[in-house]
Amino acid sequence: MKLEKRSSDACQVPKAAENGCARKGRSHVLIYILILFIAAFFLMTLSFLSHQRSNEQVLGQLHANATNLEKLQSALEQNVRLQEQVDAQKRQMEDLKKELAASEGAQTQLKEKISALDKSLTELENAWEALQKTSSAVDALTQLQQLLIAGDTASCRKIIADMETTGLDKFLPAAASSPGGISPQQMFQQAKLLAAAPAE
Repeated sequence: MKLEKRSSDACQVPKAAENGCARKGRSHVLIYILILFIAAFFLMTLSFLSHQRSNEQVLGQLHANATNLEKLQSALEQNVRLQEQVDAQKRQMEDLKKELAASEGAQTQLKEKISALDKSLTELENAWEALQKTSSAVDALTQLQQLLIAGDTASCRKIIADMETTGLDKFLPAAASSPGGISPQQMFQQAKLLAAAPAE
């Protein structure tokens, strides 16, 4: 009986050792699996954080690119507005050049008209002056004839000398006022001869 007990105890001891070894093996496996899970979780967390950081950088770059695109769009719009203003200024400058050319042409025409008017005015002034001198010469001739009729030859000679000195005798008309009549110049020459003749 004792031998049976011992053999049964001997059989039971390895079973307990096997059970202990199995439990120890299981606990090691569980710890190993747990460590693997923790490492995998840790690696997944690192990977997630790395991806998150990478995504944030990409989003930051995209945001910066969007901001740059908005600035570029704004600059392009401003450039278009400035180009339109430049075109408008060019058109306005061309219009002003055309107006200036037209005004220069009008100014040239006005200068020509003013020059023609000045010439006409000068001619009219000369004609008026000649007419006044002719009138003065005719008045002097009339006075000369009246003095001749009165017999005052001394005064006649004085008037004749004054007329020749001032040149009024040249402004006496050379044509007669009526057909077959005597011209004022001929009258002056006759008066001159009469005044030069000695008194009887």
